[in-house]
Amino acid sequence: MVDFNSLTIAIPENNPFKNDKLNREPVARMLKNILTKYYKGAVVSLDSPWGTGKTTFIRMFSCLLRQEHFVTLHFNAWESDYADDPLCALLSELGKRKKLPETIKSNLGRILIAGTSEIAKGFVKKLSGVECDSVQDAIKASIDECATIGGETLQAYNEKKKGLNDFKDSLSDFIANSFSKDEKCQLPIIFFIDELDRCNPHYAIKVLERLKHCFSIPDIVFILSIDKTHLLNSIKGYFHSPDMNAEEYLRRFIDVEFHLPIPDNKVYCEYLAEKFDVKHFLKFDGINDDEINEIIVNVANQNELSLRQLEKFYGHLYIICSSFSIKDHAQYVAFFLLLLKFKPLILDGIKHKKYNIADLYRDLINIFPNSMDDYNYFIGQIIGLYGRYAHLINTRKAPEEWISQDETMTDDSYQMLYSGMKLTAIDSIGFHPRLESVLSHIYLYSMITKN
Repeated sequence: MVDFNSLTIAIPENNPFKNDKLNREPVARMLKNILTKYYKGAVVSLDSPWGTGKTTFIRMFSCLLRQEHFVTLHFNAWESDYADDPLCALLSELGKRKKLPETIKSNLGRILIAGTSEIAKGFVKKLSGVECDSVQDAIKASIDECATIGGETLQAYNEKKKGLNDFKDSLSDFIANSFSKDEKCQLPIIFFIDELDRCNPHYAIKVLERLKHCFSIPDIVFILSIDKTHLLNSIKGYFHSPDMNAEEYLRRFIDVEFHLPIPDNKVYCEYLAEKFDVKHFLKFDGINDDEINEIIVNVANQNELSLRQLEKFYGHLYIICSSFSIKDHAQYVAFFLLLLKFKPLILDGIKHKKYNIADLYRDLINIFPNSMDDYNYFIGQIIGLYGRYAHLINTRKAPEEWISQDETMTDDSYQMLYSGMKLTAIDSIGFHPRLESVLSHIYLYSMITKN
């Protein structure tokens, strides 16, 4: 059964990068050597676009750190962005490892107290509806009220400031006394924060502020797993200012920036073909499964597809080819499913018979890698299916009359093209399917799947 709701990869505790198909272990070891030197504390960003495997990487990285007795904590910010303040949620993750002392809890309360909100509300109400005998009375009342609010605001500020300092002192003492004295623990503590860029802007900013003001202490390093572009958009949204320098604002909170290398799509596609057991469905006539993966990789690169999108494609390919009686024609299903997912305009033109033969050829060749001689035979097969479907191919004429040789096409490439067209357009042995059948399966499946 294919699970589309999770990209979970098995991570053995004794060999965390055993199933790493993206060659990221060297990156993890380099980061470990760097990050574990930040004994004075730091906030580090690990930047990579959505769907590029950040969460899997930090799970593997965390396991690697634990092997060397570093304490690792994990906080999924998206799962708690319903809360008003992330401070309690962050502390609760720390409290799961060691019981928090009462000093931290009491100082936490002092920080969270809102000192002036009710006073301010009352003042506004009085000014808007006060009944005074004269203007002088109103002015005097306002001055007296302002003096009261000013005094209480100042008191609240001083109390909050002292509470914050006491909180940081108690937290620092807690880490020093509870973790550094534990022979099995190495410092600093590595605290991963994931999915921050998916949170509502208010909560995302609040997390950054809490890290800056409450957790800037020795022996704890925070790693923010983010898509920086999306986080910058959240910052702009929070301040309602699309023109603000969000990058500069973010630098206030982040000490070190790292970029997770973008994985090699070819390696990952080969892994997915094996994982979902679809290699036997990718036996395109005249093209081996490795070349098919190259086609998929080419489309992935053209469309900047994420690892998540690629995984879903291979999973869908497995389901549709396994669920219908089309195993002999799976190569065509695979190709048209690729069009459905990532080149829908081409598929729409095919479905509604908008193409002539020459225009379809020009659009199809852009999907394939540059080594055209290797793929023209299969392109010809697709055109042959379409030509029969749209009644554009006269099988009584020679295939070389169906489409003229393009000036960029070699003789060999042209020969392979019309040989492929002949195979599917004439269909003298009834082996090749009609395009109507393939399309019906594709669209039926798309209607009953949400992804």
